[in-house]
Amino acid sequence: MATEEAAELPDLDNLDAYGRALADFADALVDLHVNAGAPTLRQVEERARADGRCLLSVSAISEALNGKRLPSLDFTAELVRQLTSNNGELLKEWIEQWRSVKRLQRKARVAQQRERQTGNHEDVLGENRDRSAGDVSVGVQESPDLITTDARAEAKAIAAEAKAHAMRVIKEAEEEANRLRSEAHTALREVESVTELPLGELENFLVAGRAALRQRLRQRSSLRITLLGPPGAGKGTQGIYLAKELDVPKVHLGEALRSNVARETKFGRIAKECMESGKLIPDDVLASMIFERLAEADASRGFLLDGFPRNLKQADLLAQWLAVRGVKIDMALLIDIPEEEALMRYEGRRICSHDRNHVFHLQHLPPKRYGICDSCGGTLALREDDSALTVRKRYEVYREDVTKVIDRHESEGQLVVIHGLGGVADCTKRAVDGLAMKAAQIDGLCSTRESPHPEG
Repeated sequence: MATEEAAELPDLDNLDAYGRALADFADALVDLHVNAGAPTLRQVEERARADGRCLLSVSAISEALNGKRLPSLDFTAELVRQLTSNNGELLKEWIEQWRSVKRLQRKARVAQQRERQTGNHEDVLGENRDRSAGDVSVGVQESPDLITTDARAEAKAIAAEAKAHAMRVIKEAEEEANRLRSEAHTALREVESVTELPLGELENFLVAGRAALRQRLRQRSSLRITLLGPPGAGKGTQGIYLAKELDVPKVHLGEALRSNVARETKFGRIAKECMESGKLIPDDVLASMIFERLAEADASRGFLLDGFPRNLKQADLLAQWLAVRGVKIDMALLIDIPEEEALMRYEGRRICSHDRNHVFHLQHLPPKRYGICDSCGGTLALREDDSALTVRKRYEVYREDVTKVIDRHESEGQLVVIHGLGGVADCTKRAVDGLAMKAAQIDGLCSTRESPHPEG
C-alpha cells in the first residue's frame, strides 16, 4: 500500500499544470464577462448584493479576472450566476471546471511541500490527506505562509509559460522576417539581371525613388483625398497621421455635425430634430455641413475627407460642389480589413469612465488590471456603439452603400487600396507610398500597368 501511495506522489510538473489551469480559468471568466456585455465590476457587485447570496466585492472580482488566485466555489458560482443571468446548465459546467482547477491546486501544494521538506513520503501524504479533508469546505482558512508560497509558485508558473510563449512568438517572427528578406533579395536579384545594376546600387535607387515620390506627393498643388474603409479599419487614426504628413486638414463628418448642432446653425437645428425623432439626416443637410468646412482657407489646397461621402448621392453632391470651383477629388484611399478583425477591434476596446481619451484594448493594449484604467483608476467599459450587433449593422450599411462609392472611384482611376493590419506606423507608410505612386500615375510619371502594389 505504501508503495502504491508513493507512486501517486505528484511531481513538480503539477506546479506548472496548476499555473496554466488557473490562467485558463481566469481567461474563461474574462470571456464570460465580455460575452455578458462587459458590465462594470461595480454593477456586478451591486447586483450580487441585491440578490443576497454571496458578496462579490470589486477587488475580489478583479483578482479573479486577473488570475491572482482561485476564488472560492461559492464566489465563483455567484459570479457565474450574475454573468449568465442564472443559467443553470452553464453553472454546472463552471462548478466542474472549478473543481478540476482545485484538484490541481491541491496536487501543487503537495509538490511544494515535497520540495521544501526532505522528510519521508508518508509524512507528506499525511499532511496532504489532512489538507484535502479540510478543503471539503470551500471557506476553510489557510495559513499565511502556505498562501504566500502558493502565490509565488503560481507567479513562477505563469511567468515561465509567458516566457515560453514569448520565445515562440519571437522565433516565428524571426523566421517570417528571414523569409520576407529572402524573397525581397531574390526579387532584387531578378531585377538586377535585367537592369545590370549592382544589387546595392539598385536598393539605393529604389529607396531614393520612393523618397522622391513621397516628397513630390507632399508638394503637390492638389491633395483632395477621401478616406474609405469598413468599420474599424482605422480611418480616423490614419487621417490624423496623414493630415500631418501631407499638411492638409482632416475633415470628419461627425465633427462637422457636432459643431453645427452645438452652434445651433440652420443645418444643426435640422439635424438635431432628425436625431431626436429617430429619422435619418438628409444627405443635402450633411453635405452642406461638409461644404461649409471645405470652404475654409486651410482646405483650399486639399483635405482628407473621413465619413463622407457614404453613398452615391452624397458623392454626386460633392462632385458637383467641387466642379463649380474647377477642382475634383484627386484620390480615394481604401483601408481594408477583414470583418472579423473589425469585430475584434471594436469588442476589445475599453473606454475609461473618467476620461474618454484613455482608451485600452484587451488584445493590443490591455490595462495592467482588468477593468481598471492605468492612468486614473477609472472603470473601463465597452461602449454601446462597439457591440458586435452594432458593428455588424455598420458593415451592412458599408456593403450596401459605401462599396458603390468605392467602385466609382476605381472606375475613375482614383482608388488606392492598402490593408489596415499591423502597426499604425506601418499602415501610415503603406498609405503614403500608395498615394505617392497613384499621384505619379495620375501625373504621367509612371505606367499604371507596371506599378508596384502599395501593400508590399
